[in-house]
Amino acid sequence: MILLVFFIDDEMNEREGDAKNNNKEKKEEEEEEKEEEEEEEEKEKEKEKEKEKKKKKKKKKKKKKKKKKKKKKKKKKKKKKKKTKKTKKGIKSEMDSEREKESCRLRGGVVRVRLWLKP
Repeated sequence: MILLVFFIDDEMNEREGDAKNNNKEKKEEEEEEKEEEEEEEEKEKEKEKEKEKKKKKKKKKKKKKKKKKKKKKKKKKKKKKKKTKKTKKGIKSEMDSEREKESCRLRGGVVRVRLWLKP
């Protein structure tokens, strides 16, 4: 009887040892799978970052093109500044002459009044 008990105990120890080995193998496999998954995730993240960088570059290029177009349009829209005329009596600005014309129109007639500004 005693021998059987030892035999059973040895058998149980072997089974426990096998179970421990199986558990270790399973854990190792799980760890390897996790590492592989993490590596795949990192690769995906890197790809996404690269895509985002490319998109940002494209957006910057589009913005630059738009800015260039806007600058060209602005150049076309700019009006010439009105210069002042120098005369013997003083300086007369074109703005003053425009004011005269507007005031004459408001009155309903043509008035030959000139404003002269002395420096």
